[in-house]
Amino acid sequence: VRLLRDADALEAEMKEATKSQHEEMNYSKLQLAALREELLSAHDHVRGWRQERDSEAEAASVTNEAYLAESRSSLRQHESLRAEARTRLSEVASMEDFQRSLDGQAKVLQNELSKVAYSIGQRDHELKVKDTELQEVRENLSGIQDEMDEVNSQLKVQCQRVQRVERELS
Repeated sequence: VRLLRDADALEAEMKEATKSQHEEMNYSKLQLAALREELLSAHDHVRGWRQERDSEAEAASVTNEAYLAESRSSLRQHESLRAEARTRLSEVASMEDFQRSLDGQAKVLQNELSKVAYSIGQRDHELKVKDTELQEVRENLSGIQDEMDEVNSQLKVQCQRVQRVERELS
């Protein structure tokens, strides 16, 4: 009876451990999904900034062409457009610097995502090993239960024999 209680307690403890492991795994998967979403969002922002940078660069190019056409007609207009072109080029350079900064941040996020994915992979492996160990324990418990059933069966037979002998002696 005591072995049955210990086996029941062990089985309950194993179920709780398995449940806890599954909860941890689900939590890790949620974290990974959130990081993926953050990374996708960052990529979308980067894409938008790249388009904006390209638009600004194209605008600077158009401005530069206008500058060349106007420079032939007037020295004053030439100086004005030249200053505007410098401003645009400065903005483009600033955007390129910003783009490089964003690319660096994206790489950092990618590295973090890789680390988290690796950590989750390790945790998943650990959980699989623990699941295998739990399965072995369950099999052992099943074997013990079968042996206990056999012993109980034998005890019943012996008890019946003793009762029969007692009745015959009475």
